Amino acid sequence: MAYDLVQFDRNYQRAKRAGWHGRIETEADKRAVAEGCTFCAEAGQRVVDFMSKFCRHSKGRFPGEMFVPLEWQRERLIMPLYGWMSAKPLERGGVMRLRRRFRRASIWIPKKNGKSTIVSALGLYHLTMDGEAGAHVFSAASDRAQAGLVFDEAANMAEKDRYLSSHIQIIRSQKRLYYPTTSSYWRVLSSDAFRGEGLDASAVLFDELHAQKFRLLWDTLYYAGTARAQPLHISISTAGSNRESIGFEQYSMAKAILEGKSDDPTVFALIYGASETDDWTQPETWRAANPSLGAIFDEDDMAAECEQARKSPADESIFKRYRLNIWTTSDVKAINEVDWNACGPPAIAKPRLEDYAGRECYTGMDLATTTDIAALYYLFPEADGSFTGFPFFFVPQVGAEERERRDIAPYTRWIRDGHMVGIPGRVIQFPIIRQRLIDDANKYRFKRCGYDPWNASESAIELQGHGFEMVAVRQGYGSMSEPSKRFERAILEGKWRHDGNPVMDWMVGNLMWMQDRKDNRYPAKEVDTQKIDGCVAAIMALACFMVDEPTQVSVYEAGDLLVI
Repeated sequence: MAYDLVQFDRNYQRAKRAGWHGRIETEADKRAVAEGCTFCAEAGQRVVDFMSKFCRHSKGRFPGEMFVPLEWQRERLIMPLYGWMSAKPLERGGVMRLRRRFRRASIWIPKKNGKSTIVSALGLYHLTMDGEAGAHVFSAASDRAQAGLVFDEAANMAEKDRYLSSHIQIIRSQKRLYYPTTSSYWRVLSSDAFRGEGLDASAVLFDELHAQKFRLLWDTLYYAGTARAQPLHISISTAGSNRESIGFEQYSMAKAILEGKSDDPTVFALIYGASETDDWTQPETWRAANPSLGAIFDEDDMAAECEQARKSPADESIFKRYRLNIWTTSDVKAINEVDWNACGPPAIAKPRLEDYAGRECYTGMDLATTTDIAALYYLFPEADGSFTGFPFFFVPQVGAEERERRDIAPYTRWIRDGHMVGIPGRVIQFPIIRQRLIDDANKYRFKRCGYDPWNASESAIELQGHGFEMVAVRQGYGSMSEPSKRFERAILEGKWRHDGNPVMDWMVGNLMWMQDRKDNRYPAKEVDTQKIDGCVAAIMALACFMVDEPTQVSVYEAGDLLVI
């Protein structure tokens, strides 16, 4: 951290005499003070007053009532964000005026804490009262529906206030507000419709940054205000799951500022949330992470959601992300690491494949692509209704080190230690995998083999010729939902024994559920580097077992092949 300590001490004493020294909290604040930045309470209060006098709630607990910011919104967000002033004043019409210190804001808070309401009100302030002629305000998100939420709230606020409604033109069909007094407008932008354009933004409101998958819109808006005197780029979001994303990049930057590891004086950072080591089931954790708890929503609501989260890893993941602002390992975490580990060594005696010779076996085969991981899974039903499974993984030997860097996974070590088979060459030779099944048919009583008809029909026909009963398991809700639920339930109940293969452990950690509103689900992953081939093969093998349970899975005859 490099700033002039003598100058800081001199300016700190001035701040103390002026009564705002308590606003100096981080290393970034100290650097700002050393460089001559000051704090103007009147500037922050101007924003608070605008909200309290012109903005009304349009939904929730207080429809129609004036939006009076809560204490945390006023003291931790609005006052510091708009009250800190740059050492370099702004000249307008020959008059020197104060200029805001912050050009960017990275705000991370759990859901239901009034995020959309306060961002909408801030957008209206920038549109009408920020002193910016020809202001261009943009609300942005990964898709148009999400980007429109902030706009819709702002439009509702404008309609409910007599002054704003008489001065702002609301064009809902175009998601646009126009303020003729200063020739200013508000537009909605989204990644799914954005194709790149020159933008001159005075204010950007980027909502739910954790969901942003592509950089084009973010990067364009990040530099869109360079021609403005005091642009402000605000991103506000809950935590996500993809730690390779723009969202996690910006979250990490905000965290570094708050922890004193960065002293960038131009970035405002605010994070409310629990840590990964906090007990997520305790009310004190909920209160620390949710500054609006008790004001906007009740603790009873949190308790009910927490109780539901205790029963399901998927619900636990959702609760931690959305209610406690904790970054999780997948969008909807399918299997808790503790539950998975309890089904394998050292929690149980390591099962040995050779002990299952002559036993009835169901298999799943995920061949994926010719240049990536392929997986087989042998599933043995037990007399007590449980299952024991053994995975097998195959990857091209050439390029393994490159994939190791790309996927952040130790492929070369796994190959060396026998947890994965390295196939010579740059592509997977499917005949080698088929031969593994053909050879093992002399050891185990293979009942059915599941495969994806989209990429493995040739192998299915070949294996059928060797006497295998092939079952086409399509990758979607119709075929995968019930076996996916059965897979999760068996693990939760401790009825899925596994041999502790580290490749499978890694893939289970990557597994998420893609779910619809009816709780149908199928296995998915957040990004391509998070492989789940072993999980898919295991669920396909379980689908083959469930063919004998017609109340669970519908099976139809299609020529000589069964199609689920």
